Amino acid sequence: MKHLIILISILLLSSPVIGDYQTNGNKIRLRYLSGSNEHTRTSPAMDGSSKIDVKTFSLFYGEWGLTKSKLHHKGYWHEKDGTKTPREEVNVNTYDLNFTFGSDLTLTLGILVFAEGDAIVYSTNGTYFKPKNKNPSFNGHLFGPLSSIYFGYSFGFLELVIGRNDSNVEFEGFECEVCIEGVDFDSQRDLSWGTYPNETTMIGIGIVF
Repeated sequence: MKHLIILISILLLSSPVIGDYQTNGNKIRLRYLSGSNEHTRTSPAMDGSSKIDVKTFSLFYGEWGLTKSKLHHKGYWHEKDGTKTPREEVNVNTYDLNFTFGSDLTLTLGILVFAEGDAIVYSTNGTYFKPKNKNPSFNGHLFGPLSSIYFGYSFGFLELVIGRNDSNVEFEGFECEVCIEGVDFDSQRDLSWGTYPNETTMIGIGIVF
């Protein structure tokens, strides 16, 4: 998928429409996109799955813009009877700095510059752990430093947008928030957990004026 995105980006940048760098001037763009993705996973003890839901809101002035993304990641272990047992949950807001090539047909690239949020890891008997450090690490996971890429086509004041959101926001140093007797307070202190794998395809609309 990443190779296809790279190929499309190269073709668009080399096209007369975008390659000649049509300026956006003082145009203002508002965009809203959403997407979700599911993954299966396994361990020596049990199979599981994870799901991530992503919603983004972007504001552009000319070529430059800022995108706020809300990511909700939930992971489960699967019991033998088919039920899903919650394992972890991550809720974060990320902020991308964007640059847009083209005017009517556009290519927008994003670099993750800040992230905030919280995470929780569930254990047995109602025990759960939260990260001691509330400042997560973050990085783009698309290719190079990029965390997002979007292709847009506008007709009149409306715009159709499709793209890819792929950032990783990670928490470390989990400690017991609610403990029952017999549970080690620091048993998850070496755990790192976050939104990887993200790899979410996004679809949405925009307004240009």
